[in-house]
Amino acid sequence: MASNNNTSNNNTSTPMIRQILICEGKNCLSSKSDEIHKNFGIEVVRAGIQEDLDISLTSCQGLCEHGPLVFVKPEGTLYCKVKPEDVKKIVRSHFVQEKPVKELFYEDPKTGERIEKYTDIEFFKKQKTILNILADSVSQKTAELINSLDGLIASENVCIVDLTANYLLSFILNESCGKCVPCRDGSLVALGLVQKIRNGEAELEDLDDLEQICLTMKDASLCEVGQNGAEPVLYALKQFRVDFEEHIRTLSCRSNVCTKLYTYTINQDLCIKCGICKRVCPAGAIIGSRETGFKINCDRCTYCQMCFRRCPKGAIYKSRGKC
Repeated sequence: MASNNNTSNNNTSTPMIRQILICEGKNCLSSKSDEIHKNFGIEVVRAGIQEDLDISLTSCQGLCEHGPLVFVKPEGTLYCKVKPEDVKKIVRSHFVQEKPVKELFYEDPKTGERIEKYTDIEFFKKQKTILNILADSVSQKTAELINSLDGLIASENVCIVDLTANYLLSFILNESCGKCVPCRDGSLVALGLVQKIRNGEAELEDLDDLEQICLTMKDASLCEVGQNGAEPVLYALKQFRVDFEEHIRTLSCRSNVCTKLYTYTINQDLCIKCGICKRVCPAGAIIGSRETGFKINCDRCTYCQMCFRRCPKGAIYKSRGKC
């Protein structure tokens, strides 16, 4: 059984949900990160700890020459050059015995030192300033927001499109006094466009409209909320336009964050037709029987992950693409 370190300090029996994030960048995929993902699903079930872990794929985080990469949150452990056959050892040693596998830590090229935490690696230290770049040209409140998000893009399983909608534009809407049209209506229309992109309902022309709206907000708003508040959105469009375009062109979200752009699917080769997924689904989205097998009706799926966590064979996976 897993160590009691996974339980909360108030001695309840509720485990702390850990995240296992496996990079699916092109280099990592070519080195079998998809097989690593499947092996984690199988091994955590064998260890009986599937309810304590959330296993997900993440977009490229850099350090490609050290891939495939496996991040463990919240402790911040990074495993490098992971092979499918390493998964069993990671699960048994790290998650059951609470002993991280040191030989898979990042090796500093200068000192040869093994570094466990990705936050201690120089590459990620530099990336964590990505949002702070904006703070020099925005209002104090916007800068405070940006600082509060420091490092999210580089160190979390974060989608810039979702971030733009949920944090940056929503922040402007909450701060706007509503007295001028560019800020009041502009932020609302801009948010609607980003939501269309996030839901797979946009066209490439919407990106130009979004940029023009934010430029108008910047030039014509009566106060700094609209003037400076549009800056993070413009920066996101400039630096991460490929991510926005990917949502539109391929109807996919690399980070599997935009729920309208990914689905949960059942791998029929791994499914043993036990029916647990159907019993635990609160939305009645699992259809089928033990005789015919089971499928997920994505139109009814609420993305609660109950089936994903309870499947005894790790047969349920996130799949890219709009339902």
